[in-house]
Amino acid sequence: MSDVRPICIIVAGVHRSGTSLLTGVLSLLGAQPPKTMVAAAKFNLKGFWEPLEILRLNETIFDELHTNWEDWRAIDFRSWSVERRAFYKTEIKRLIAEDYPDAQLFVLKEPRLTRLIPLYHEALTEMGVKVVYALSLRAPDEVVGSIRAANPLKSKNGAYLLWLRYVLDFELETRSHTRIFVPFVNLLQNWKSVCQNIAEALGVTLNFDDALAIEKLNAFISSDLVHNKSVVKNIPKDSGPETWAERVYQLLFERQFHRTTPADCDILDEIRTEFESNWPNYAKDSEASRLYQRNLWEKLKRELKRAVLRCFAR
Repeated sequence: MSDVRPICIIVAGVHRSGTSLLTGVLSLLGAQPPKTMVAAAKFNLKGFWEPLEILRLNETIFDELHTNWEDWRAIDFRSWSVERRAFYKTEIKRLIAEDYPDAQLFVLKEPRLTRLIPLYHEALTEMGVKVVYALSLRAPDEVVGSIRAANPLKSKNGAYLLWLRYVLDFELETRSHTRIFVPFVNLLQNWKSVCQNIAEALGVTLNFDDALAIEKLNAFISSDLVHNKSVVKNIPKDSGPETWAERVYQLLFERQFHRTTPADCDILDEIRTEFESNWPNYAKDSEASRLYQRNLWEKLKRELKRAVLRCFAR
């Protein structure tokens, strides 16, 4: 019997890693995007392609867990009661139903979700949705350059640690699920070949015969999307965030559309252990705390602005 469940492609990855590009491409090829999306901005003129209300929900979840998108420290889900977990799953289900009504194939992207995969996987599975995953894999030095261009307060080591946290969390949490690693550079160079491989690996049907969509895609994908380009280099010999990130990137880049082997997982687990044990030697905990406080202040300002606008609208 064929599987007739709706399919959700979760596009994962750290901020500035090409998740918007990948989500936009999949949307133009037939995967339904959310009804209400975050507006384009200075650092993403072609759009984020992410659901506004789910972004707000994820911000609320992060606040409750005393973290933010720039925090590379592990999230402690043990602080949640069964009731809180159930509450947030109910919220996820409600927002998915509102943003993707009657969708048979839809794409869901919001970078914070990369660190909330168990919660979203449970909620979507309980809705009767088949969940598959695509990680936008961009070279860590490009991501680091892009993050630091947008936020000079972020240290170089802190940005590498952030890349590692998102990628390693994704890799661990999706090992038993259908997934694919999509190199950002390959998508830019040959989007059609990459998307054909995505469709085959994830078991989804994408529309490559829509001439108008293809025309839009060719206009959508351009080299001016890349503001920080990687240079070819060998893995640094010393240990540390840059070395760990380069090792992870090269391993996953080589796998791309193939399953990771037990030997690969052993290597990734070894890097994860080294990362978890030694990151305080490379970036101060106070930096993550300072960034958390700054993000909290920015959120309070946004909420105050929305409250003022609501008052004037009455």
